[in-house]
Amino acid sequence: MVFFEITAFLTTLTATFAYINYRYLKLPVTVGLMLQSLVFSLLLAFSMHLGVDVMTPALRVMNRIDFDVLFLHGLLSFLIFAGALFVKVEELLKVKLSIGAAVMTLFALLS
Repeated sequence: MVFFEITAFLTTLTATFAYINYRYLKLPVTVGLMLQSLVFSLLLAFSMHLGVDVMTPALRVMNRIDFDVLFLHGLLSFLIFAGALFVKVEELLKVKLSIGAAVMTLFALLS
């Protein structure tokens, strides 16, 4: 249940940041979310200096996560899919010889 709770919390936090960005900041989505995440992280760090213990619960949750499984079996597939959505096939065909040479070089190095 911990994985579901973490996913739900992060999804809610991201949706809230996206709404704030859309409604008030009007920055590009990636820039707005990164800026708000940075500000949120700085607020957490500042609250630690004020004496609020945010590290103990965070460490407890982080120690329960198997990051190899999370990234390789969960997040990596979504990241590759999201990256593939924005590939322009026309641009890719223009550099097909360079891509082919790079792939052949990689296979030669690996074998």
